[in-house]
Amino acid sequence: MRFSVLFSFSLLSLSLLSYLFQFSWFDFIPQQELIGNTLVSFSFLGSTQGIFIPLIFLSIHYATTAKECWRVFYCAFPLLTIALLLGWGLQFIAEQPRPNVVDLVNAGLLSAEYYQQPMAEKHTLMSNALVQAHGVPEYVKSEWVIETSYAMPSAHAIGSMMIALYFATLFFARQQTITGFVILGWAGVAIFSRLLMGLQRPEDILVGALIGALAAQLALLNRRRKLNQDRAIAELRAKKLAEQEQAPDESKSASI
Repeated sequence: MRFSVLFSFSLLSLSLLSYLFQFSWFDFIPQQELIGNTLVSFSFLGSTQGIFIPLIFLSIHYATTAKECWRVFYCAFPLLTIALLLGWGLQFIAEQPRPNVVDLVNAGLLSAEYYQQPMAEKHTLMSNALVQAHGVPEYVKSEWVIETSYAMPSAHAIGSMMIALYFATLFFARQQTITGFVILGWAGVAIFSRLLMGLQRPEDILVGALIGALAAQLALLNRRRKLNQDRAIAELRAKKLAEQEQAPDESKSASI
């Protein structure tokens, strides 16, 4: 677990460097389409639509039996869903616009009433604004059109952090450190892709990561509780079986 905590602290500290040195992460966005599409792929696996792919894959990869696979999955699934719903609700409370929307509005390319429009109209408004936007890679434009929700907190940070900390802790406990670090690396890329593409600020990432970390801890506690229940049931069954085997022996002794 300490590796996971260290990873979280390092990631959040790195994201806040933009405030310390007064720069924008969007300035470092790769212009090459191949690298950009790779970022988009990592980003998708951390989205609300794609986060269940790593959840299912890692549950299967971790488990050695079907029962264990199901236990690992259902200990995380409800809490992941609740965390994402909580983040979605907080977005509507905070109503924090995305950085790319603010920049386009300030440039006079996008209506200030963007977030008050229906989703289809948002897609149209953003597409029209990006026709006049220069220096934005095509793969980033596609992401800007798709992302119509508010920024705070980051749903990508919630999902990626929750899945990464949950499974990394499980794999580290099995001494499978390489797998654990690969999972943490995926989460780091997925989260930082949001900063690079101008879709989130460090504080959006911070709040989302905290929600995700809390959900991961609760999922681990839930799994431990389930394991203790299974162990207690197994011990009770073994005790009853021993009593049943002992009863015939006692009756035979009494008859003799």
